[in-house]
Amino acid sequence: FQIYFFAMGGVMEAAAEVWLKIAKTKLQEKLRLLEDNNHHDTATRQKLLEDIAILQKDHDAKISTLEESKKFNQNPQIFARKAVMLLEAVRKNMGPVDLQYAGEKKIRSLNKSENGLGTKILNWFHKEIIRWSKPLGIVDKAGNVLCGTSIGVDMDHLQSHDAA
Repeated sequence: FQIYFFAMGGVMEAAAEVWLKIAKTKLQEKLRLLEDNNHHDTATRQKLLEDIAILQKDHDAKISTLEESKKFNQNPQIFARKAVMLLEAVRKNMGPVDLQYAGEKKIRSLNKSENGLGTKILNWFHKEIIRWSKPLGIVDKAGNVLCGTSIGVDMDHLQSHDAA
């Protein structure tokens, strides 16, 4: 099984274009509804304005997503780096599998689940991420995989407050 980030970049850009078109259509529909029905009572008008504000924020996020997907499509290596860094961020932040109180019977059942892999898949996944990250140059001096998302501590991403 091989992942072709060049092809995936094209798919991501095409999807982002569709998502932007949908967001634009929804926003235009609400704006048209607001213009056509200026005779609404205050509560209805306020609800429309709130909906428009949410849809505008969504539209802006979709524009940002399209711009980012175009960058990824033009440079698949950046896309590969971001994808592997995101996988590492998910792996690191998902927390450990707590087997301390599971008991021997529970541990055996965990190892029998998932086609006999059980919790061993987590160790395999960590090793694979390390293997993928070295040629991409996303390891620090100690050999640890760099991890990150587009939503960092500075919270400068359009949807960072939604995710927090």
